[in-house]
Amino acid sequence: LHHFIYGQFIFGPAAVEGGIQMYWAQHLQEFSLSAEPLKSLFPEGGFALHGNSKIFGAVGISLAMYFTAAPENRVKVAGLLIPATLTA
Repeated sequence: LHHFIYGQFIFGPAAVEGGIQMYWAQHLQEFSLSAEPLKSLFPEGGFALHGNSKIFGAVGISLAMYFTAAPENRVKVAGLLIPATLTA
């Protein structure tokens, strides 16, 4: 269901007119020539950082499950989580 929500930010007018991706493409040269931080030039761009959770989320979830497993079960849990995390 998150696609229903973030689609309006990425492709629609929720953050900037035309969507964040279009705004980024249109202003990329302006951003690259500026000495100001991107955070001040394009604060709406923070909505486009949803991909980082896909990269680091599985690792964090796996580590949380490993460390909350009972110490006598950690080897078994690691055997299940390592391949699942690497293929996620």
